Amino acid sequence: MTHVIPFSFEDQSVRVMDQNGKPWFVLADVCKVLAISNPSQAATRLDDDEKGIITTDTPSGDQQMLIINESGLWAMVLTSRKPQAKRFRKWVTADVIPSIRKNGSYGVVNPHPPLTDGISAVRETRYTWGKPAAKEMWLKMGLPTVPAMFVQPPQLSFLVTA
Repeated sequence: MTHVIPFSFEDQSVRVMDQNGKPWFVLADVCKVLAISNPSQAATRLDDDEKGIITTDTPSGDQQMLIINESGLWAMVLTSRKPQAKRFRKWVTADVIPSIRKNGSYGVVNPHPPLTDGISAVRETRYTWGKPAAKEMWLKMGLPTVPAMFVQPPQLSFLVTA
């Protein structure tokens, strides 16, 4: 039994799993994204080491699924001349596989870094590039802004006597 992770590509589910540190893709999902109507027939074009069968638990019982490894995925994508293949290739190469290699999984990364990491990055930017660059980075990272009453020094009145 293998843990299957669903991902979304252009509102279509693409299930990916980690098998011994390598990503394997559910062939039916890849075929759907690439507009290939017959996954079983598509599998016949792949080498034996590029495809396999897994059993996974579903609400209706154990189901077998055809899966393909990264090499099989490239074979499917690179032999397709459909525009869907190009978009899918970009998504897999730019998002999915680098994330799996780096993090061991693919998922949505928190777009807001922890406050302490953000402040450290701003501090380093100020040291390296100066105050204006640090201020720009602060704003781009979406870190909390300081209320104006704390930024402007209070106006002090002095009584001057002659």
